[in-house]
Amino acid sequence: KPGSVLYSALRLRTDHPDADSTALATMISEEHGREIPAATYRQNLRRGRVRFAEYVVEEVANGMESVDATKIQDELIAIGLYEHIKDVLPKSWNKEESE
Repeated sequence: KPGSVLYSALRLRTDHPDADSTALATMISEEHGREIPAATYRQNLRRGRVRFAEYVVEEVANGMESVDATKIQDELIAIGLYEHIKDVLPKSWNKEESE
């Protein structure tokens, strides 16, 4: 949610794709008024990506009549979101490994 450290980490990475984690940690520290080291920024970015993927999967599943991992994955591929979140989905969802 806006204002959270996880949201800020995701937004900063999106807004500054070429910045390194040290620069992004400085930006997020200024935004939140406390020191956030680069390693903590990277951890928060990872957590934010996982949380975002969970929200996306939940929203896709809510729009389906019957739900299973394969159908959700197929829908994510069809709407072009799978490539953006596949690295934070369970390994069993990796189509390349399961084929």
